Amino acid sequence: MKKILCFVLMLGIISTAAFAAGQTEQDSVDSFPNKPMTLICPWGVGGIADVFARNVANLSSEYLGQPMVVENRTGAGGSIALTEYLANDPDGYSLQICSAPLFSLTPWVQDVQYSFDNYEPVIGQMEAEFMLATNPEISGLSSLEDLKEYAKLNKIKYASLSPGNDTHTIQAGLYKMMGIDAEAVVFTSVMECLNALLGGHVDVSIGIPGLMKDLVENDMISPIATYSAKSSINTFANHPEIPTVKDLGYDLVWSIFNFLVVLEGTPEPVVQKLYDGMVEIYKDPTFISKAEELNIKISPANGEEIKEIIAYQQELVEKLFEMIE
Repeated sequence: MKKILCFVLMLGIISTAAFAAGQTEQDSVDSFPNKPMTLICPWGVGGIADVFARNVANLSSEYLGQPMVVENRTGAGGSIALTEYLANDPDGYSLQICSAPLFSLTPWVQDVQYSFDNYEPVIGQMEAEFMLATNPEISGLSSLEDLKEYAKLNKIKYASLSPGNDTHTIQAGLYKMMGIDAEAVVFTSVMECLNALLGGHVDVSIGIPGLMKDLVENDMISPIATYSAKSSINTFANHPEIPTVKDLGYDLVWSIFNFLVVLEGTPEPVVQKLYDGMVEIYKDPTFISKAEELNIKISPANGEEIKEIIAYQQELVEKLFEMIE
């Protein structure tokens, strides 16, 4: 009888402890966030992603109820930060900034220790389009069709960052689709690429609107196509509409897309609270104004939309590498 009584008491203690643990975990979710958060940026201080992150952090207390600290953990194009982030707890107090190519392109050129399944996407951050530009004053080229005709007798030189970077991959893939002979001239920044175009050292260059604007509107270079899904309307005063690469006959859509993740296993209510708070930050007039100053398009994609973007890019990159190699 005593043994039975002891067993019953033990069961009661275990059940009570389990209930208390479950209640504590639920209370932690219900009260989230109840302490400061960390936002990890995998790129350097002063870049667009870093400035965007700090603008978010400045409004965190107002819209999420707790302050947010930005930490920059650089290296290997962002993959070091994503790997180190796996050591955190899945509680939502540490958030990681990612770019889509870290999951679609980087695994093709680096031996990474993470996969997209390790993370739970929270919300999109920013999107910027890639464009192709020429210097008609020097080359006489002012359209993608001009480039194709010119390539029948000449080897195209295009400015990009290093092989394995998306600025290189999406250009190399496009020129393969066009059936033209093209050679990459590699630089360390997009601005260097545009400077090479200005100097006539390349026939065509990749660019982004924020860096191209003054050059385009002063008729120093000419945008000939955008890699976006839709035509670029009124991006530049003197070029009211820029056609997409896809509309010109080449099935290739790509953009700079950054987003926030937490670790897989983070409670769904925590992810939802983070999403809702970020949406409110994105609506803040001060935040909108600062984004416009940086020529940033705010992109509040939800988790499912982010997963679709990653899946599309992964499939596209596989096709591009098959062509390039």
